[in-house]
Amino acid sequence: MKKPIIIISTLFGAIAAGIFIYVDTPISSIFQSFVVIKKHTHKHSFTNIDTMPFSIGFTTLNEKSKNKELTIQGKIPTWLSGTLLRVGPGKFEIKDNDNNSEVSQADHWLDGFSMAHRFEIKKGKVSYSNKLLKSHYYKKAKKTGILEPPQINKGKSFIGRLASSFSTPKQLYDNVNVNILKYGDHCVAVTETPTPLAFDPNTLKTIESLKFKDKLGGHFCCAHPQFDSKKQQWYNYFISYGNTSSYVIYTMDKKSITRKKLASISVKRPGYMHSFASTDNYVVLTEVPFTIKPIDLLFGKKTFLEYFKWEPNKGTRFIVIDKNSGKKIGDYKTDAFFSLHHINAFDNKETITLDIPTYQDTSVINAYHFNNLCDKKRCSFPRAKFERFVINLGGKSVDRKTISEENIEMPRINDKCNGCAYRYAYGTSHENQDSFADSIIKIDAHKKSHCHWHQAGCYTTEPIFVAKPGAKEEDDGILLSVVLDAHKKQSFLLVLNAKTMKELARASVEHHIPFTMHGQFYHS
Repeated sequence: MKKPIIIISTLFGAIAAGIFIYVDTPISSIFQSFVVIKKHTHKHSFTNIDTMPFSIGFTTLNEKSKNKELTIQGKIPTWLSGTLLRVGPGKFEIKDNDNNSEVSQADHWLDGFSMAHRFEIKKGKVSYSNKLLKSHYYKKAKKTGILEPPQINKGKSFIGRLASSFSTPKQLYDNVNVNILKYGDHCVAVTETPTPLAFDPNTLKTIESLKFKDKLGGHFCCAHPQFDSKKQQWYNYFISYGNTSSYVIYTMDKKSITRKKLASISVKRPGYMHSFASTDNYVVLTEVPFTIKPIDLLFGKKTFLEYFKWEPNKGTRFIVIDKNSGKKIGDYKTDAFFSLHHINAFDNKETITLDIPTYQDTSVINAYHFNNLCDKKRCSFPRAKFERFVINLGGKSVDRKTISEENIEMPRINDKCNGCAYRYAYGTSHENQDSFADSIIKIDAHKKSHCHWHQAGCYTTEPIFVAKPGAKEEDDGILLSVVLDAHKKQSFLLVLNAKTMKELARASVEHHIPFTMHGQFYHS
């Protein structure tokens, strides 16, 4: 009986390895295309505006702005000159072409269509523009009247999925609403598939999908690449799903769009990693125990998220790769946690220090489903705390301690400190789980102290640090955050003194801006 078993398992392995050609179709962000999106005859109803005023930030923006000069309150430093680009979901429904009384809606915040926002700051003045990015995903939905992310061959039999994997053309999911980057001469918006969408940073006009000049290919791609300013290189990773999957780490020169493979790590059950860490000498993948068995995709009819399993007993694994040789240095385990972002990381060759906002579990993912956001009783935003992990490279131990119990998310630092020893972290924060982020926090990692900017009725997004020219101190600069004033139903660009966390100025928009995810500031 051994031979038939070997033959069958080998045949199955070959089929399973080949079958993952089809995964190019549906793999997308952990938040995106995981829910069955249905047609509704009404919009999601935020009925608790008084008790859930932040909900305005999860509604569609229909207004179009083009270089509209904003009203300034306070004084913007004259040295601040450049452009803040941000991206996030901006439209959450689309009309049915056959019946205009029906709309197709996103069930999760991050299934909303990608919208880019531009704040130009010059000589103390600010102008604002926005535009929906014309992705293939958006154009298809507009044509069909159905807002429906790709599904994993939903509804087909196993044989049907097997057949379609070899015959269905690749349909790339490009609803790029997670981050903005500059690759070579291209300004791109990205999500967690390898489909960057190029756009004009001045007009926000969509150009086309960016095609890398190499033959590397994967399914899931990190939307938070790390730039090494000393090497002038980008570092990133993607996941190739298969019978045996791989984490593939690659580099790309600053002025290039050609990726070069640095390392490939085989893995049976890939984890979800929204971000990773980079130091002077190492790349560190933080593999939380939220994993998927890729072969299961062939047998079920569930959406992608439902295939992931939270297994805290397995703990969290840090995978360390040498930046120069591409050699895997080792695996280092600690107790389970879930995370989305890294604050920073640095090494001294004997140890690697990683600072991470950590959650107890994966409940933060479900928090942003509209059926939770619209229900006061179900609405809850888990809080992440600032933890430090020190990997002892000579052994297998990981020392873990809490830097601050204060909630921090969407973390940013002075970019000059990326991958190096540093002191200050900035992020969004909220005190109560029934409220969206309502403050900007600054945490001193040396003193383990913190301070906030907060205004009642205002809700914050990722703060971006911009250093003052010639600054000698790490926190000598300003913070930029797009803030929703729920009472006025308007948003404004907040300018904070990063040292004191005192407000310097705000530039007000005449309408609300849906909560954005990430962005960058580019000097003039």
